[in-house]
Amino acid sequence: MLRGLRYGFVLVLLLANSAWALLIRPYGAADLYGEAERIVVGQVVEQRSFWNDEKDRIYTEFTVRVERIEKGRQTPTVVVRVLGGVVDHQELIVSGTPKFEPGERVLLFLKDRGEFHAVVGMHYGKWSVVSRNGVDHVVPGAAPIPGMEPEVMTTLEDYLKDGRDGNGRGGQP
Repeated sequence: MLRGLRYGFVLVLLLANSAWALLIRPYGAADLYGEAERIVVGQVVEQRSFWNDEKDRIYTEFTVRVERIEKGRQTPTVVVRVLGGVVDHQELIVSGTPKFEPGERVLLFLKDRGEFHAVVGMHYGKWSVVSRNGVDHVVPGAAPIPGMEPEVMTTLEDYLKDGRDGNGRGGQP
């Protein structure tokens, strides 16, 4: 009986550790700024989804035309890869993965992975950039619907300043 309880306890610990691996910790401006190797503002100009070599995962790559480099080396474009997408009428949806729209302007906090970049903190590291009265603002998540004012919006410059200065730790962006 004691032996069965011991194995059951080990199984519960293993499952608990696996569950923790699925959690995404909150990232604030300073967290994103500190972990990112590159920070860019740009426009999504292309997207392509594909199967990996083993045909067990779908990835989507987005090409972003760079307007501004806040951190890292200057290049005309960056390629961002996320897990998920649609290929041959098969769809893989991954909770927490950032969503991109063709033509959308974005602020991205990126890690270099060689031929592509990964977004730091999954959806926390991708912001939509919208212009209001000639001033760029950032909005968390997907691109806002035209004509609808987002509830959460701050200027791009203020958000980047918070990251550089070490403010804005933790919490939902």
